[in-house]
Amino acid sequence: MFSKLMQQLDLNLLKVFTVIAEEGSTTKAAQRLFITQPAVSRSLRKLREIFDDELFVRTRYGLKPTEKGQLLCDSIPNCLNELNQTFDALSEFNPASKVGQLKIAINPFLGQSLPALLQIEIHKMAPAIHLSIETYNELSIEKLVKGELDLAINYFPMQAPKEVIHTTLGSDSFQVLTNKQHPLQGQQVGLKALSEYPFATAIVPGWNEHNTLTQTVFDEAGYQANIAFRSEIINCVAEMATNSHMLFPASSLLSQRLFPALQPLQLDSSVRIPEVEFCAYYHYRHRQAPYYNWLITQLKNVLLQMQTQ
Repeated sequence: MFSKLMQQLDLNLLKVFTVIAEEGSTTKAAQRLFITQPAVSRSLRKLREIFDDELFVRTRYGLKPTEKGQLLCDSIPNCLNELNQTFDALSEFNPASKVGQLKIAINPFLGQSLPALLQIEIHKMAPAIHLSIETYNELSIEKLVKGELDLAINYFPMQAPKEVIHTTLGSDSFQVLTNKQHPLQGQQVGLKALSEYPFATAIVPGWNEHNTLTQTVFDEAGYQANIAFRSEIINCVAEMATNSHMLFPASSLLSQRLFPALQPLQLDSSVRIPEVEFCAYYHYRHRQAPYYNWLITQLKNVLLQMQTQ
């Protein structure tokens, strides 16, 4: 039998509660929910009456949950997610009727071209989905667990808790980019010749902060790579290669149209070009959700476009 509280509760109120807890502000919660701030305040007032508690108190850092509010914060998001998964499994997913924000953290190499192509692809079938993209960083996995991100896209493998699962989207290989006037352009280049020039390399959070793939390739062949510059900002790495003799090891999916001043070197057969898988990471509660299956399909389609361009 339902308790008195359950009889009074509206699932929409619980959704509002969850977003207030995540945002720490009724104004930000209203923006995220696409409703007015007074509507959020009314929902909060009703929740306070139902639970006979303030639920949130105002601090200099925003709204913070009370003790009872924290108990609800710890349980309501998981309950709502389980309920959503159940409803999703019972109904056929219709992209045209999907409304909401899709939050994705993306590896910086893929983040140069993938978001725009993904937005175009999704908008064709689901115009009411609003795409929000951020660069993958050390907090991305934690955000997946908390429900603050829907997906993360990065290379495999990565350290992640058991509740974060992954689906392979494809594979990536690498190239070495330089400016068009570089002395190595126009010839077949081996590791010995590459070792004579400094490298500017990209840091891919969650994957190569401590050890670069470039150094691994050189170590295997008995050479030393001169890693002179590293950055998470792809444009900075490209700028270094454009304006110096630095070598830029880059994803094969990095569109040359974005950096027209750079072009790949011709590497000889002695250079082992690594191939790595890239995956979509998401919480296990979404493992059977039709919406996520549809998203994975769209991602694979877009990445196939990028590989054939």
